[in-house]
Amino acid sequence: MQHTTQFMKQTIAQTSTFSRAVRFQLVDEKNRLFSIERWCFRGSIDDWIDLEYVKPLSKLIKKCLPTLCADEFYEWV
Repeated sequence: MQHTTQFMKQTIAQTSTFSRAVRFQLVDEKNRLFSIERWCFRGSIDDWIDLEYVKPLSKLIKKCLPTLCADEFYEWV
């Protein structure tokens, strides 16, 4: 049984693909402040989750861009 479970986990890990998806939301138009969200693929959630909020867009981009192509991207929560 344990061998089957391990095999299933390994197969899922090897065949699953995820797309990195982020969006910036304008939350304070007067001060031009934004939030950043990423799409969560956790099955029970499958929705946008907040990462950071109420900051200038330049600061959010500076923090987000270096992680887009790294595993760190999925560790934001």
